[in-house]
Amino acid sequence: RTPPAERGRHSSWKHGLSSALGMTTVGVKAERHTRTEGEPREFKNKAVAEQVSDDAYDKFELLKVRNTYKWLSFIMNAETNMVEVDIEGPPDSNLEEMMAALPQSDCRYVVYDHDFVTHDGRKTSKMYFISWMPSNATRHNKMAYSEMKQTVSTRFAGTFDVQAQESTDILLALGVLSREDLEEEDQEFEDDF
Repeated sequence: RTPPAERGRHSSWKHGLSSALGMTTVGVKAERHTRTEGEPREFKNKAVAEQVSDDAYDKFELLKVRNTYKWLSFIMNAETNMVEVDIEGPPDSNLEEMMAALPQSDCRYVVYDHDFVTHDGRKTSKMYFISWMPSNATRHNKMAYSEMKQTVSTRFAGTFDVQAQESTDILLALGVLSREDLEEEDQEFEDDF
């Protein structure tokens, strides 16, 4: 073990290890990493965006004003540096179809027109802006989508903001599922054991 006074002497851990073992590293060629062979890796799905495309905004307006769509999924396109429409949900689609279209390992923005009945029996709807960032998405994509979220949500005005990592977050935010329902499911699961 190297005394604390001598720890700063070694320029690298390899030098310290080789000197501790009595070996020299002069003339030894460093091996490349086996997975990348020392080459820098480029992410294949690197999300970057600077603005919302005009087409995405136009489709949002069709969803909002004319109910042409039930929901829209948006993706960051690294080639155009724009937020673009990924999937269009037809007017007769439902919440389950929208949630099934969300990828489990990549981020998305979703605008969803949620129809529901109020406690006094009136039919109404609310538009939700959902930031879908599942836990197994890459850190780079989560950061890029988080950074762009404010710009995108202000462009899609008149929506309620929802941050979701899993499907239960969406169900809770939309009022389809309550905390009591989750607690009951947890209790039933514990009772089984």
